[in-house]
Amino acid sequence: MRSDLAHKMGCELNDFGLLKVDALGATSVSGVYAAGDITSPMQSLASAVAQGAIVAGGGITHALIKEDFV
Repeated sequence: MRSDLAHKMGCELNDFGLLKVDALGATSVSGVYAAGDITSPMQSLASAVAQGAIVAGGGITHALIKEDFV
């Protein structure tokens, strides 16, 4: 991670200095989602793209749909 933006936003980091996220890519800050190299010690472009599409994209969609029904 080459930026301190996540830290400035108050996102919680793990012991490796990566963002802590849940299964849907949500960070400890409401409305902030993350995926890829910033959340995983596996540094891979293919994995980062897949996580961005599946984890964070799915998590954000899930949160927005849930908001509409609550």
